Amino acid sequence: MGKKLVDQIVTSLGRATWPAAPGTTALGRKTYEIGLDQADGYRGDPKQLAAALRTFMGGDSQAYAFAGVAYVLLAAAPENDGTIDSSTIEQAQQWLEKAQANAPDQIEINFIEALVYVYAQRLDDARMVLDYLWEVDPDFYYLYAAEVAYWQQQNDLEQIVHWCQRASAAAATNPQRLRWRRILADTYFAFAAYDQALPAYREAIHVDPQNPELWTQVARIHWQMDNDEETERAIHQALRCDANYPPAHEIAAALQEKKKKHTTGRLGGLFRR
Repeated sequence: MGKKLVDQIVTSLGRATWPAAPGTTALGRKTYEIGLDQADGYRGDPKQLAAALRTFMGGDSQAYAFAGVAYVLLAAAPENDGTIDSSTIEQAQQWLEKAQANAPDQIEINFIEALVYVYAQRLDDARMVLDYLWEVDPDFYYLYAAEVAYWQQQNDLEQIVHWCQRASAAAATNPQRLRWRRILADTYFAFAAYDQALPAYREAIHVDPQNPELWTQVARIHWQMDNDEETERAIHQALRCDANYPPAHEIAAALQEKKKKHTTGRLGGLFRR
């Protein structure tokens, strides 16, 4: 949804009640980490980002709440075509600067600065921030995630795969590890590396077998590889998970149309003999 969603979020912030403590607190950090994880689960449903914002507001630290807003705005920023409006980046940076003014030396806040630069395509600045933060804490999980975003902007498949694998290894929870499996699979798919994407999706399905989106991605791979039988099998699984899942129905309809044309073509050939 991109800028439209960002504008809705920013408008809602005018009615927000902010935590009392301006700096960082132990409770604030704990709720902040939960909120970051919720925001990372965003895949197009605004309710996921709304839940993350409520979590950030539920802590007792303004600095973490402000940083959480910046993170949510960046998560909401990409349009369907992957572009990001410059005003969204500016708004995220403003919220981040408010957080940094209250807590200037917190790596769990400052890593967002690298993301702001990545999304603004100021990659030299992003690299400088990342290199500095690696020296501060080489074990900080979200630096691995920021590296993935950095190399995605560089369109470097080898580095994206490398950092996805490192991020998965650094993850503290199974949902985090599952997300990295999914990101890795999506990366292979985006690069049309279907032989690598297919087992990556199947690994994710092994952990989350009732996810219609994963099954639909498997169907898309088989569709691209012109394997109608496996496409149909994967779509059947997707619709078993969610009978109303629109992307699965789109592929099912395309497959039926393909079969119809194939049948018509064969009959036409018979009548021309």
